[in-house]
Amino acid sequence: LPLNFQADKTLPKRVNKKLTKNSCLVEEISNDEKSRYVAMDCEMVGVGYGGRRNALARVSIVDWYGKIVFDTYVKVNEPITDLRTFVSGIRLSDVDESSSAMEYE
Repeated sequence: LPLNFQADKTLPKRVNKKLTKNSCLVEEISNDEKSRYVAMDCEMVGVGYGGRRNALARVSIVDWYGKIVFDTYVKVNEPITDLRTFVSGIRLSDVDESSSAMEYE
């Protein structure tokens, strides 16, 4: 959000609004509501000619506080042509047949 962002006065009444030092809207929600939120990140590797097609190689899920809920490597069902290690952190040993990576179809 831009630094000159102004809070929208049409937000629901249940949301307590406050502006932080950076003048961004922060919603204060209950711990019960926080328990219903997770964030998911997937890491992909390249398959096919030139690694142009994506294949799932890792799934990570964290809760509101960043605590790991689920994190697993995934076995890729076709030859990997681009590990994309520089962005994904995936190594061949993480997803090959000898690894403990999760299988899927």
